[in-house]
Amino acid sequence: MALSAGADGYVRSEGEGALLPKRLGDALAGGDRVHAVIVVSGVNSDGGTAGPAAPSAELQRRLLEEVYGRAGIRDIRAAQASSSAG
Repeated sequence: MALSAGADGYVRSEGEGALLPKRLGDALAGGDRVHAVIVVSGVNSDGGTAGPAAPSAELQRRLLEEVYGRAGIRDIRAAQASSSAG
């Protein structure tokens, strides 16, 4: 019922995504269609917070500033970030 038109509640669940990157040169040599290129990435651990769905805003800010700096991004409106907790 959670995905039906009559759904009216919250369902706690787990999810997973996978990214299997290939070096750009290998993708081009193999004739693969390139949809995007990862320029930089970053990870962190927020340590103790109120829970897995409540990350530390300060540590998330620091991570984004560090990653944006390495990528040479000065205007954050030009960037997209994805965050996952849990």
